[in-house]
Amino acid sequence: MTRPEKLSGDIPRIPDSLLPPRYPPGTSWLLITTCTLTVEGLVTDCALIGPKPELRELEVEVLRAMSTARFKPVTSQGSPLAVRYTFNIRITLPNPPPGP
Repeated sequence: MTRPEKLSGDIPRIPDSLLPPRYPPGTSWLLITTCTLTVEGLVTDCALIGPKPELRELEVEVLRAMSTARFKPVTSQGSPLAVRYTFNIRITLPNPPPGP
């Protein structure tokens, strides 16, 4: 069985509520989602594993971005398959550029 290969889709936007000063630069979160990848490469039926209320806005944004993703379909012996797949999505606050 082949692994899914992302072809396109949005990158999750970090909500303003999670930006500094609330969290320092370099802070990262791991969000785990399970989704169905269709034989056409569409992403459907996504759900978070272990949602965290304090990250609700980020979780909503990750699910929105996942809904826009398109993948090269998973195949087995050359035939496309619909599969349930787990994605580990790491979001990290960027460090500010170095000063003058």
